[in-house]
Amino acid sequence: MEILGSRLKFDPKDEEQGVFAVTGAKTVRCTSVVENKPARLIVILDPTVEAGDFTLEVRTKVVGNGSKKSKTIKKGYYLKSLKAIV
Repeated sequence: MEILGSRLKFDPKDEEQGVFAVTGAKTVRCTSVVENKPARLIVILDPTVEAGDFTLEVRTKVVGNGSKKSKTIKKGYYLKSLKAIV
């Protein structure tokens, strides 16, 4: 998946940060990150995401140009529901 925007970059070593597929009560972190830049993310949807609708969520603590870190998680959502197909 290619995600375009601003302030998207995250610390891949921090398990709280990243790109997540959220379905009901289950949240799956996408661990295959191809590109991690402030205005563009490219990730591969984790194969453990079950078939069906999910919401895409980006979580980060990095602010501004990436030199500063916040203590709190910032979350961004894709407003449309996506569908995983197995």
